[in-house]
Amino acid sequence: GAFGLFAFSGRPDHDRARADLCDAVAPHYADDWWFEGYIGWSYAEAGALEAGQRRLLRALALRPLNANAAHALAHTRHDRGEVDAGRHETETFLPQYDRSGTLNAHLAWHLALFALERDDVAAALALYESRIAPDVSRAPPLNTLTDGASLLWRVMLRDPARPLPWEEVAAYGAERFATAGLAFADLHAALLEAVTGRRDALERRLAALDALLAAGRLPAGPVVPALCRGFAAFAAGAYDEAADLLVPALPDAARIGGSGAQRDMVEDTAIAACLRAGREETARTILRRRFARRAH
Repeated sequence: GAFGLFAFSGRPDHDRARADLCDAVAPHYADDWWFEGYIGWSYAEAGALEAGQRRLLRALALRPLNANAAHALAHTRHDRGEVDAGRHETETFLPQYDRSGTLNAHLAWHLALFALERDDVAAALALYESRIAPDVSRAPPLNTLTDGASLLWRVMLRDPARPLPWEEVAAYGAERFATAGLAFADLHAALLEAVTGRRDALERRLAALDALLAAGRLPAGPVVPALCRGFAAFAAGAYDEAADLLVPALPDAARIGGSGAQRDMVEDTAIAACLRAGREETARTILRRRFARRAH
């Protein structure tokens, strides 16, 4: 999936590769509830949102208590701009799903994104405090780090003056992801280090990423340190520098892995940097590309 071998391979086309693999083995999985969910999400992440959503709805009809399909359906609703449907489906599914389930906190993160799409920052932060924060989440460490950091960052983009609980997520990242090398984690750890003033930790991470890149051991390539430096510049209020780093990196952002919904944060930050640097036309261009990808 979004944290799988293809996603973390550094390939820019990992979403398409995953869909192609599903197509190759599909004849062996007729009427299989798990496969319907997996191919549906693969299609949607590769841009075939309508076809993907059809497969996901079928997967849930075959097995309603299917957290992977419910999660993937939240992704398609997000990417199609179908906020009310996504909110309703996720809120309906979550009470049936054990809090210890791997995707429980991440589904709450999707609910928080739907809340932000409605400009309901208070609801998003309530979900953070009750289900997503490190001290309450039962998700795997990578989800705990990235969901917490990215949600707080998205709130900060909308409401820069609001006090946010950065320290608790930053401390979690410092404990669990101190060593650089996993691109998706590095971006989130770096933004936390920048926001909380952990300058030495940030410099160590950037130096380690540069060394891995020079040694040919950073699969995602130069986009990783570029994004980390761009987010650090934004956190420091250096919006021209942030725009200079983030806008050229957008075509390669998929190399860091994760899902389209997760990588939206990179695009959001590039747009915000452009607006704050007075580059309105560049911001409009990025937005037009985003709207062209969405069905709604």
